[in-house]
This record gives sequence, C-alpha cells and structure tokens, in this order.
Amino acid sequence: MTKKLQGRVALVTGGARGIGAASALALSEAGAAVLITDVLNEEGQQTAARIVENGGGSIINLSSVAGIAGAAFAVPYNASKGAVRLMTKGAALECSALGYKIRVNSIHPGVIDTIMGQGVMDGSVAVGGGSANEVRANVIALHPLGRLGVAADMANAVVFLASDDSAFMTGSEVVVDGGMTRPVMPVQERD
Repeated sequence: MTKKLQGRVALVTGGARGIGAASALALSEAGAAVLITDVLNEEGQQTAARIVENGGGSIINLSSVAGIAGAAFAVPYNASKGAVRLMTKGAALECSALGYKIRVNSIHPGVIDTIMGQGVMDGSVAVGGGSANEVRANVIALHPLGRLGVAADMANAVVFLASDDSAFMTGSEVVVDGGMTRPVMPVQERD
C-alpha cells in the first residue's frame, strides 16, 4: 500500500521535542523523507533515530491561537505568532504569483500538553494564578472539548496539510485548539 506522503521530503524545524518531534514522526510514518533541524541537537538526533527505525511541496508554519486572539502578558509572543500568520498568507500569494506549485498554510494550536504548555501553566502558578491543579483545571476549562491538546493532534494536522488531501488549501489557517477560540455564546438548555 502506498503511503500518503511517499516520495515527499519534509523539513521540520524545531523537531527535537513536543509538536515538532510528533510532526516529524507522523510525516515519516506517512512515507515522507524527513530532515530535522533544532538547536536541541541531542534530542533532535534521538527523534531522527526514531524516524530511521520507521523507514523513513507544502510549507506548514506553526503559529498559535495567540496569533489570532492574543493572550494577556504575552505581547511579544502574540506579535511573533501574528507575524507568522500574515507571513504565511503573504508567502502563499507570492508562491502563487510566481507560478510555484507550493502551498503555504499555518497551524494555530491551543494549549498543548507539552514542555512548553506546562511552562505556560507553571508561569501562571508563579504569578499567583492558583495552585498547579487549579491552573491546569482552568486551562482545560478554556477548551470545550474538555482536555488539553497533545502533540499528536498537531502532527495529524501537519500530515493533512502536507498531503494531497489539502490540495486546494493555501494561505489557510488551521486552528487546532479544542474550541478555545470559539465565540463566547451562552448555551441554552432545552426544556
């Protein structure tokens, strides 16, 4: 059986751990040849070794829901992720205008249960946002699906955007946030 990404090449920046590592592994399992870059050299080599064990164009930029809706006390992060959002749209238009057959899309995760996600929650605890358990429960409550995302949720979106399943998408924002950025509307109970 032909794998969805057979014959494709993927470059994963930040592929040593978390969403990047999960994406690199998922791309490899889908048949792509994967190149990993990261400043975390040892962890990156470990991820690469796992891909080799598995036998292992589209540009996908990782942004954040903070680049769409913003977050308190994170103005530089909001600005950088908002810039990734608009860079993606500009690059998609440029690739099209130049006749390149390259699609450019972005993924916007909510809070993901990774080292970085835990760091965000730890920061909230440190500034008096409550106990670790309270902060975690409050963050989970922001997601209508009732849980934090996991790296595999993002990796599945990466494989989708890298595959021909998304052949008519460019300049798109794929929000994978468990409903976190949904409009706030009260739910009416039925009688």
